[in-house]
Amino acid sequence: RMYAVRSSDCIERAFTQNCTACGLIFHPFPEFHYPGNMWTADCGYIRRLADPKKFITMKADLYQKARSLIQNGTLESTVYNIGEGWAYGHGRMACEHWLGGHRAL
Repeated sequence: RMYAVRSSDCIERAFTQNCTACGLIFHPFPEFHYPGNMWTADCGYIRRLADPKKFITMKADLYQKARSLIQNGTLESTVYNIGEGWAYGHGRMACEHWLGGHRAL
């Protein structure tokens, strides 16, 4: 069981030290995201996020656009390997990127 997101340290930071979110694992690269979707967050921050369904669609569109640009030679990327959908928050990974999807994080 994962108790980290319910730990007093995580909850204290999230709610008393002006942190918007706290999670078991946070990765700032390639985009802010919480692998495993285990986190706690301030409700005010959550209200500022995009609707999750719209966010998933937005990430899918971004992935398809990047894939097209890379395949036709318009965009070169060594950071975002097009075969690695996770880097774009594509598919199920969009949910892990959703919490990091606002600049107020």
